[in-house]
Amino acid sequence: MAATAHRSTAALTFTHSRTTLANCDGSVPSARAPGSDILQDGANLFLVTAEDELLSLDAATGRENWKIASGVSNDDFLVTSSPALSHGRVFFGGMNGTVYAVDENSGRVIWKRELGLRVSTAVAVLGDSVYLGTIANRLYRLAADTGAVLAEYPLDARPLGSITTGDDSILVPVETQLVLCLTSDLKTERWRKHASQAWTIARPYVIQGAVLLGEQGKLHGFRLSDGRELWTEEVGGVVRGVGNDQSTLYVGTLKGIIFAYPSPIR
Repeated sequence: MAATAHRSTAALTFTHSRTTLANCDGSVPSARAPGSDILQDGANLFLVTAEDELLSLDAATGRENWKIASGVSNDDFLVTSSPALSHGRVFFGGMNGTVYAVDENSGRVIWKRELGLRVSTAVAVLGDSVYLGTIANRLYRLAADTGAVLAEYPLDARPLGSITTGDDSILVPVETQLVLCLTSDLKTERWRKHASQAWTIARPYVIQGAVLLGEQGKLHGFRLSDGRELWTEEVGGVVRGVGNDQSTLYVGTLKGIIFAYPSPIR
């Protein structure tokens, strides 16, 4: 597929409202800045702050509905774990090593599971299972309804970033150079891929049975089921984000250029 860079000169105008996560005296602590992905379900937003608080906000007004705090003082501003939404619950992995399942409407803690050490990945949900990794070089599968530990998988190094799910597979970034594909029961490693230097893409992307991984100057497509390389495309820059529609694959780089390719994914 031939690379073609497209730049748009059209100006975009957004109508927006602004919400500040402020103290009672009106000051705005940097620790209350969003530190995770922002999720939306209906009229509510959900995010984790840099102070390791799970917040629910009214999407229309920004008013705080409720919060759950891990109690950890994140003085070093380490990356917090992004939450996950499923079946009316928000799943949150705290820096205190505890995983919480919270009723998204009331903020009531349905269950919590102590894993001992800081959660180092975003939380992911597949079916009735919750997945996350910790700084103990462990990946966990928990029961979404009770928090029981269903499986634990030892890793070679620390899992980082976002866990991605696809079909019956779990894709786990390990440090910056390795991505593992495991069966969803965490019993079998399907395949692993090493980057020449580091995987730079925000997370593994799963699109119609293909896994997309990006690094310096290259975008790779691998078959989800067995890891076989489907194609590699030279890209002018460090690959960071990917999007697609039925006919086009969009690749964003840290140079500020978005490339549009005829999609190789059918």
